[in-house]
Amino acid sequence: GLFWEPDRMSVFRLKDGERKSRVSLSLGTKIAKEKFNLPAPENDAAIATSTDENTVASKGSKRFTDFNDSGYYVGPLNKDGKREGLGKMVYDSGAVYQGFFVNDKFEGPHKKLYKQGSYRWKDGDAYVGQWKEGKMNGIGVHQIKGVGVCYSLYEDGVPVGVGLYWTHDKTKAFRTLNGVKIDEIKLTTASEMAMSKFKLPAPKLTTERYEPTSRIKNFFSSKAVTKDGKIWFKDNGEWGTYDGAPLD
Repeated sequence: GLFWEPDRMSVFRLKDGERKSRVSLSLGTKIAKEKFNLPAPENDAAIATSTDENTVASKGSKRFTDFNDSGYYVGPLNKDGKREGLGKMVYDSGAVYQGFFVNDKFEGPHKKLYKQGSYRWKDGDAYVGQWKEGKMNGIGVHQIKGVGVCYSLYEDGVPVGVGLYWTHDKTKAFRTLNGVKIDEIKLTTASEMAMSKFKLPAPKLTTERYEPTSRIKNFFSSKAVTKDGKIWFKDNGEWGTYDGAPLD
């Protein structure tokens, strides 16, 4: 597999969920396309622009750097001037971290006061979960914008063991091993695993609605449909779209 650092400037090969060797960004992009049919994560640092959030954070706050990405911090500091407690970082790249800090690093859960922190990239991807010494560590949810959502146990910043993956429309679910999809499973099975292993509910099914044309407007008005006009149906607790003979 492949692992990008949060600043998207460094990429590593993965073997059994462990980082083995660093590769060039061009090679990482090529492997992502050829092996996973996915684009490489966007490098936000190169196209960073000022946002309202950056402007607000810059007033009366101190600058810090994480993952080679600098930004403004809003929150408490300890006697040594390090971040300590519940705070927020707004980075020049457009990324945002909100959560707990201990000794200047992301941390949580912390003494049952704060259970998780969130790191959101400018491109819309996000990690919401537990941290240790500045790295993803513990139960975490990785949301990949427009692609899917993963539930995993993290160690030292990488997913390990058996996890779960749902497609973007939440109509398919897969088991994962060390962050890599291994087999498709029923949505009901995935929901049970999510609760038993991660103590989290499965992500909700999202449907897209559109305004049908005149003759079929009344037929579709109370139903969830996809952009191409297919109707969502639910059988045995699972959602899907129908292809076949015309409906009665």
